[in-house]
Amino acid sequence: DRLDSRTQQQQQPPRRMRCRCPQGRSCRMAHSEEEVLFHPWVYKAMLCEDVCCTRYYCPFAHSPEEIRASPLSQDQLRECLAPFLERGIQHRQQSVWRGNAMLTG
Repeated sequence: DRLDSRTQQQQQPPRRMRCRCPQGRSCRMAHSEEEVLFHPWVYKAMLCEDVCCTRYYCPFAHSPEEIRASPLSQDQLRECLAPFLERGIQHRQQSVWRGNAMLTG
């Protein structure tokens, strides 16, 4: 029994590989916070709300001159980014799915 369970564990792919999207790179949905925040329609399309932002790669603009054009309105951007703006930017997989409707619709 012990040998069998060890052999089975060795044959299973690591958890992160088993959780990959079956559509792979052809999937149109964002699967991570970074894919939402750095999407071309979102990246630098809004001002950073952190007055003392120290992030090296911040997805938000830090001056009006840095704001990029987006096909989404400011209201749509706020709705798309609400999970990150409300709770701060940190990894929350369930939040990513809320932003997907705007980016793929």
